[in-house]
Amino acid sequence: MNKYNWKEEIKKNKKANIISSEEGLSDVIPYIKINDIEIEGIISTPLSEYKFMDEFIEWLGSRGETFFGISKELKENWNKNTINLKQFKEECVAIHCDTREKSLDLLSFLDKNNIEWSSGNRLICDDEYYVYGENTCYTYDVNGICYGSVSCYNRLDYKIINWEIV
Repeated sequence: MNKYNWKEEIKKNKKANIISSEEGLSDVIPYIKINDIEIEGIISTPLSEYKFMDEFIEWLGSRGETFFGISKELKENWNKNTINLKQFKEECVAIHCDTREKSLDLLSFLDKNNIEWSSGNRLICDDEYYVYGENTCYTYDVNGICYGSVSCYNRLDYKIINWEIV
């Protein structure tokens, strides 16, 4: 089996044939648009999906770029007037805060609604924004609020909703 080097293909900006263990050949066309890297088709590698995404994100970071998601678009927006707390608490929803100001606004709103960190601490004590920066998402589990990256919650098939300040 030939090893597929996706990093080189993106650099070359050429069509690539990728050998898949079971399915045979799959055509993939990676290309770069202004600030986006898109991959048309299916990538089949010997790496697990998570390992591939971790390597891809690390590679982008080494180029000074940021990764905002896998294939889902951030279409819906919530703010303190439109948030659906029932949906947030009961469904697989992650709220994306791309600035620290938005993060503080969201956590202040949730704190006022008696929601805590999963550790039991008040949300206004720390926003944890520094961990993932502009990729920060917040979710609710049975114990309270958790945080992670956009790519993490995409991998877990969460609905990603942008937070807005009003």
